[in-house]
Amino acid sequence: MKNLIFAQRTDESAYKSSWLELFFDLVFVAMVAQLTYHFSYNHYTFVDFVQLGLVGYMIFLAWMGTTANRNLRQEEDLIDIIGVQCQMALILVMSLTLPQAFAEYKWLFFGAMGLNGFVGLFLMKRLYRMNPKQKPNTLNIWWGLFAASFLWGLTGFMEGVYLYIVALMALLTHIAAPMTTGKGNVMTMLDMDHLLERLGLFLLLVMGEAVLVVALINSAAGEFTIEQFIIVMSGFMLMVALWWWYFPYIHNHAQGKRAPWFQLMLHAHGFLYGSLILIAGGLKDLLNNPYQPLTSAWIYITGVIIMVVTFNIIRGTLTHHPWDSLKSIFGFTFGLCGIVLTGVGLDLSVYYLVSAVSAWMLFYVAIDYRRHFGSSCVIH
Repeated sequence: MKNLIFAQRTDESAYKSSWLELFFDLVFVAMVAQLTYHFSYNHYTFVDFVQLGLVGYMIFLAWMGTTANRNLRQEEDLIDIIGVQCQMALILVMSLTLPQAFAEYKWLFFGAMGLNGFVGLFLMKRLYRMNPKQKPNTLNIWWGLFAASFLWGLTGFMEGVYLYIVALMALLTHIAAPMTTGKGNVMTMLDMDHLLERLGLFLLLVMGEAVLVVALINSAAGEFTIEQFIIVMSGFMLMVALWWWYFPYIHNHAQGKRAPWFQLMLHAHGFLYGSLILIAGGLKDLLNNPYQPLTSAWIYITGVIIMVVTFNIIRGTLTHHPWDSLKSIFGFTFGLCGIVLTGVGLDLSVYYLVSAVSAWMLFYVAIDYRRHFGSSCVIH
């Protein structure tokens, strides 16, 4: 049987996000904004995208580890608060050193990630001690996360290609550890409603700090043109479309449900967050030069496609038949390809493309929303 962390529980005694959890999220505001801004100026080589994927996933895993611990231990004492706030300090260190994460300060960046994991392991051990019924007979997940934390710290002392090899080992170990089973273990379930609430809150955080804040940087610096206004508002409307797509579905179809493919659902959220960073980086690039050729918008378009694909994967893991999710992905992508080919054929400016993509997204979401909910607003 699968043990401790990543099973699911659904019941009527809803546990809501605590003030400590919301406070914990604040450091990820800085981390996400830092990563997005860094990527907007560093997206020209294959290595840049490898670094983006690695750091983006590290952010998600660091956030998810503490979220899972708080989900299982639904009360807080002084040690819990100090432990979580120590993790916050370590995430802030990662934020500060992120621009040099693969250069001068890699030892500090990856060392902070490793220490963050060890603090989480301390809190997990404490959870076992205070709740003996939740303690597994085989500590396979604990030791797996211990190995991952050690490898994260070790990464900071590697050079060249070995840095990426060890980092990949740490990443895969971190992802795989909660999927392992242990002899004689009894399944302990997460509170699914609380987890979905936390995932939704983190999505809002990424939407705000990645897409909206980065899009407004140019105007904050005193730069304003009509073309930039169109691009920023198009990015905003894309986020509006995502809101109407994601949150009504989670509120009405996902809460109280068990995900047959829970791990896929969980990590699809990680890719959903990553897609928003791609969109934000693409927007920033377009804002810097709104008159560049349409082919320069490929980062933005790729982010939109990943966003649509990952959301449909999330639906497929919870309530939708996989074939329905595939039809939704193909339908949107077909229309998007038509828009891009038309823009290239007419040699339109790039901000026309962004406007058309946002309009298509809104139109498609409206059709999908009406198909599932009719004409009423279903969040209350």
